[in-house]
Amino acid sequence: MQLRQLKKYIVSEKYPVTLKTAGALTIDNEFFLNSIGFTTIQLGVFSKKTIFAKLIRAARVVKYAIGCPVNSIVVFHFPLRTTAFTVLQKLLKWKGCTTVAIIVDIDGWRDDDAALLQTEIKALSNFNYIIAHNKAMCFRLQQHINKLPILSIELFDYAAIGRPSTHQFSNTICIAANFKKATFVNKLISIDQLQFNVYGSQIDTNFLKLQRNVNVKGSFNHIDLVEQLEGSFGLVWDGDCIDICSAYYQINNPHKLSLYIAAGMPIIVWSKSPFAEIVLQQGLGFAVHSLYDIPTKLQAITTNQYKDMLGNIENYRLKVISGYYLKNVISIILEHK
Repeated sequence: MQLRQLKKYIVSEKYPVTLKTAGALTIDNEFFLNSIGFTTIQLGVFSKKTIFAKLIRAARVVKYAIGCPVNSIVVFHFPLRTTAFTVLQKLLKWKGCTTVAIIVDIDGWRDDDAALLQTEIKALSNFNYIIAHNKAMCFRLQQHINKLPILSIELFDYAAIGRPSTHQFSNTICIAANFKKATFVNKLISIDQLQFNVYGSQIDTNFLKLQRNVNVKGSFNHIDLVEQLEGSFGLVWDGDCIDICSAYYQINNPHKLSLYIAAGMPIIVWSKSPFAEIVLQQGLGFAVHSLYDIPTKLQAITTNQYKDMLGNIENYRLKVISGYYLKNVISIILEHK
């Protein structure tokens, strides 16, 4: 089959405009895929549950199931957010289209829910290709799915327009997160040698104001956020503990990792995270077992070493904001097809 004849589609997850950073990863992926010739399939705002909204989604499923040519490739984000997405994916594969799942999350692993995991594995097994976060996630998936190509994206991209702020070496750490999940921030007062700038939603502002080493910066649109981040390092951490990170981060590449890189900011990662090796080898920041390790690590870093980190991050920043990683893994699939 001639590559130029291949029709390419990305199924969009449309979020309510009131959610500033919800779906940031899927929005960015859609942007970069559009830039290389993918046409957007829009089923509607998936969070709307009214009968009218469901009827619209059903009508569009029929429209695209009929309209997408057999010699086409259709990319979905996973988990599939509505029944309409699931039905469309099955119909397109049955028709003979190539369907690709870009994993955003594996909720069964994230929530330690074995029953949900089995449901997700079954759903993933119905695709032709799976794009996972990293080699650790690929390996874990291959224990359950061994008949499908599972590719590692290595690092998610981040659409950024403006130039990030200039970062100086200091004891100020940046944290971007959904603080309903990242409840470890409520314990940052116990690391009083450091200052923390926090950005995101679900912030308990009244509580954090009592922590003299925490500055609440607020919530911003995910593209504007790149220019707003202030601090020396971006912290990639999750869960309710300061001395150990969420186990899910052993296989997960959170989008905040790409955010910090897009902002030109050196990063701090958990020593057991899949990205820790690259951070250490490429001089992008440092890794810790516990957040209590950060003050000692900072004391060992010189100003020149920090400048080197900024230079190393810049190389990755240019790739991330250009969509390099997604375009690369998609090109592998297109060549194989």
